[in-house]
Amino acid sequence: MRDTSSWQLSIRDTGTAPCFVGSTVDVSFTSAHGKLDLSPLPTRSDIIYLSPARGPVSPEFAQQAQGEIDSFCVLPMVTEIAISPGPGLGTVRLNPGPAGGWGAKPCTGKDARYLAELYSADCCTIGYAASTQTTVDAPATVRPGERIRFLVTLTNKPVPHSALAGTVNPTPTPLAFIPCPTYHEELEGIGGSFHAYQLNCTVASPIAANASETFEMFIDVPAGVHPGPSVLLWSIEGSPTVWQTGRTSLEISASG
Repeated sequence: MRDTSSWQLSIRDTGTAPCFVGSTVDVSFTSAHGKLDLSPLPTRSDIIYLSPARGPVSPEFAQQAQGEIDSFCVLPMVTEIAISPGPGLGTVRLNPGPAGGWGAKPCTGKDARYLAELYSADCCTIGYAASTQTTVDAPATVRPGERIRFLVTLTNKPVPHSALAGTVNPTPTPLAFIPCPTYHEELEGIGGSFHAYQLNCTVASPIAANASETFEMFIDVPAGVHPGPSVLLWSIEGSPTVWQTGRTSLEISASG
């Protein structure tokens, strides 16, 4: 990838009980001249449950999470990377060695961004190519007991990878909410956060081809939940070939 610096990432559970990590981790970069100022980009993957290194192995948990750290610009020589699964959850510091990637665009201003995305190393899942797209716009950090306001945008357009090589997606037809669908929302990794509701179809309009409609949503973070990573998941209950599940990563911070 042009104009990028990148490193491979692998995370294991070194304890005696299962744990989970979010679809992303917090990363800070340091050069010989001091700490570099890069802002993170949220991911839209699921959290990953890990089997303990010194405990029972379960097919429900992955042996490790793998991923990649990518800046969307060229970093100077990085002498230290600090990686944390979330605020207050500890930090691992290491010398990452030379970065992969190439290009000449330096990391300045709005271009100083990075993405640290994780996925399960145990399997590869072939997903569905939905005929609609779903995006979730939510706060990056929330607190226990807080009510989160977030926005869900539905776009009447196939996901970009849904067309096979050499084929063309058909033009979408207007999308009407008949019958009015049910949706569910959840904070992954947080018990008691799953809820299902009916979409507010009384104020919804049919979505024309390639057009979008945005809905206001709320979800409560249970009080007393431990700080750590989570993924806000939102999905209409219906065929995965029609409705794309929307996800965005967030962090549960300490209360107070």
